[in-house]
Amino acid sequence: MTTAWFDEESRLTPEELQTVTFPMSRLGRRGYEEEPVRGFLGLVYGEFVRLVNERASLWQEVQRLRRRIPHFPRQRRPRPPRRPRLPGNCLQCTQRGAARLRLYAVGMMHTL
Repeated sequence: MTTAWFDEESRLTPEELQTVTFPMSRLGRRGYEEEPVRGFLGLVYGEFVRLVNERASLWQEVQRLRRRIPHFPRQRRPRPPRRPRLPGNCLQCTQRGAARLRLYAVGMMHTL
């Protein structure tokens, strides 16, 4: 199991990625100084490699733990939701349901 995610001090944060600034090139050249940009790209590359390795390690750990569960179901595709079965004559069913509700409402009125 990996513990790299506990080492928060040396990790790049999204905030650092958004707020990084580089010195502009000297006169006569356009863009930024190459060395600071290359150095930052090295940090980003190192973090990316660390994340990919951490993900692979965690995936292996999940698979190992799944094998320890005796009846862990293999990944199944979710079933599509079932359509409700409608009777042949929907109007007749609706009329019966309305009649039942009327009887119930009349019965409730008599208990008041």
